[in-house]
Amino acid sequence: MSWYWMPYGAGAVIIAYLTYRLYTGSPNTESKLYFSLMGLVAGIWVTSEFFYYLLWGNISLAFYLLKFVGIALTPYAVLMSVLTTPIRSKLMRFKYTPLILLVPPLISIFFVLTSPFNHLFFVGFKEVYVGDGHVRYEGTWGPVMNYLHVPYSYFCLLLSFAVLVLNIRKLHTKIDYYLVTTLFIAVIVPVVANVIVLVDRNIYPDPTSLTLVFSAAFMAYMLSRYKLFKIPTSYEKLENEPTLDIESNRAYLIYDGGYNLVKKIANSKPSLIISTRSTQWIQKFVGRAVPVIWLSEVDAENSILPERLEFEIEYTIIEFWRQNPSGIVILEGITYIRAFNSVDRVLMFLKDVIDVSSQYDGGFVLLGDDVKLLEDEVREKIEGMFDEKMSLNDFVSYGIFSIKDSPSKIENALCVTSENPDKVCPNIESIWVRRGGEYSPDTMRMDVLYEIENALKNGKRIVLHNLEGMVIGWKTLKLYAYMKLLADLAEKSNSQIIITGRLSREDLKAIVAMLS
Repeated sequence: MSWYWMPYGAGAVIIAYLTYRLYTGSPNTESKLYFSLMGLVAGIWVTSEFFYYLLWGNISLAFYLLKFVGIALTPYAVLMSVLTTPIRSKLMRFKYTPLILLVPPLISIFFVLTSPFNHLFFVGFKEVYVGDGHVRYEGTWGPVMNYLHVPYSYFCLLLSFAVLVLNIRKLHTKIDYYLVTTLFIAVIVPVVANVIVLVDRNIYPDPTSLTLVFSAAFMAYMLSRYKLFKIPTSYEKLENEPTLDIESNRAYLIYDGGYNLVKKIANSKPSLIISTRSTQWIQKFVGRAVPVIWLSEVDAENSILPERLEFEIEYTIIEFWRQNPSGIVILEGITYIRAFNSVDRVLMFLKDVIDVSSQYDGGFVLLGDDVKLLEDEVREKIEGMFDEKMSLNDFVSYGIFSIKDSPSKIENALCVTSENPDKVCPNIESIWVRRGGEYSPDTMRMDVLYEIENALKNGKRIVLHNLEGMVIGWKTLKLYAYMKLLADLAEKSNSQIIITGRLSREDLKAIVAMLS
């Protein structure tokens, strides 16, 4: 039976890798810690099984005992994960709940690892011959195992199922269903296997351990694919909350800026800001640390891809309102989101957010500077969703500048031009974007973008001369997404994008004006 060690060894490696991905994929939030604990104790369980079947004698006995450390803690980790995800259970409002629930498994672990007392967990050990004169040891269950560990474990699992069923009645979004389904599958599979073991305890290898490999790997993989717990949504309590024009339980569409209003809201009420601007810029402008999602293709702290609507973005919004009823969610960049998603997905996303805001008595503000770039029909549908529409005039500078100066006068720059660089920027490093050349308009999101990104990393500014000639045939949304990406790269590098030359396309003028 020496082959037993192989599936456990592979499973241990898989669990360790995926749990590491899950843990490092987000900061130290409560939910993530319990999910990571689940992966850790499952890893202890399965790794111990691996060495138990690989070795023999007293060494195998040590790993046999260590396995029960993982077994004792696994139901606790499962229950704590369920109590904190996706809807934080009322049981967790009592701050000592995690400690109280931890006491029974710690008692079990004490009797497993303390030799003079382990007869209370195992009344004895029997020898199992494995060939070549070698033996392994197996324990016979004692009173602590029968009357503490087993009842407590099934109490945790039954309570987990009960909480999951109750959560189903409260779910609002696709990500909530996604999390509940992931948890349900991860719990039910080992439970079924364990029931089989209780019926026939002579089954080898233990199907509970093998199915645990599946569950831990499945859970860690599915959750590590998304930044489900990436953005901290807690907000320090504010001493004074002055009266604002923005009220809770209402949805506002604000045209022509609004960042001064953002600053006012963030300094008076718990607020979550979802913006095309970086976290550092927002917090510097606001003057305090506030929860921020940066909508960007650039990989940076607290950045999320704009196509992650139902998962990272919507889940973070829901979590914010769960923790901060009557708080304000401020969204800027709906057209940027539209560039990566269908119209139906965008409209459904807005509807979900507005519906959930009313359930938590929260306020929702959409900054609509870029809505003018959308098709008239889509813009009208978005406007119809909001309780109030208003116009504020307080534009703020981004990272793109449009100037009339010659590109050759700009120092420490890379000139990207659709005209002969020997004429327009002879004194600086340049890239000539033209049909049939080394860099063509078709490579704007590939080779040209690569050169721009490297120049920004090296501290250079980027001059885009006669940009219109490089983006002939581009649709408005594609152009906006590209310019937004350049602005984000410049902001991350603390540099600038400078536009020179002709701009006659109306949508291009609007985009440059919006980002300037």
